[in-house]
Amino acid sequence: MRPCGAWSSSLGVLMLVLGVGCAWPSSSPPETPAPEPLSPAQRYAQDCAAPLFDEPLAEDIPFDAVECEHLPIPQSCASDPSGCEQRVIACGEGCVPDCRTCRDACVEGCGGCRAACAEGDAACALACGEARAACQVSCLRPRDACVEPCVDQQAACVAAFEVERASLCPDCQRISDCPFPGSDPTAPCGEGAAEFVAKFPGNDPRCFGWCVLF
Repeated sequence: MRPCGAWSSSLGVLMLVLGVGCAWPSSSPPETPAPEPLSPAQRYAQDCAAPLFDEPLAEDIPFDAVECEHLPIPQSCASDPSGCEQRVIACGEGCVPDCRTCRDACVEGCGGCRAACAEGDAACALACGEARAACQVSCLRPRDACVEPCVDQQAACVAAFEVERASLCPDCQRISDCPFPGSDPTAPCGEGAAEFVAKFPGNDPRCFGWCVLF
């Protein structure tokens, strides 16, 4: 295949090949590599209140609060009929206010530091960002220490729930074979509490959720 725009000789006649049986050279621009993510200090050098995450963790968590509210608590997508996971989270959330107070002081100190920098002094701004990052670590360490006992209590909470479930749900294994509510109207377990109690006398009505979902 000839390059487009080349001259060709045929029967002694010169002609310009225009787009027939030829290939135009590629003009695609080279791919631009993605920029390297900024370090915490670099983010703070630009904005003392900058979040460490690009997006909010959840709709109910303020965008600028994720540093303190991103709790180091393992969470599962499975059901939580024991309520233990929610108790741990509620306990951990009690550690957030002190962390936020500490964070606000870090932001204020960083702002004062940057205000003292000469205009355009990137090195000074970065030094302020580094101090801001170190200050944030000093806020997160006590928060993590506060959360740790909350996490430690989950195992004991689950164990206590399992004892209660065994006591109130003697037919838990049979109940676990029931379908989910509403999935089959003709199921022997029934759809309502009255049908369930009639089918499994001596079992607490909560056992359907406790044995099937847990």
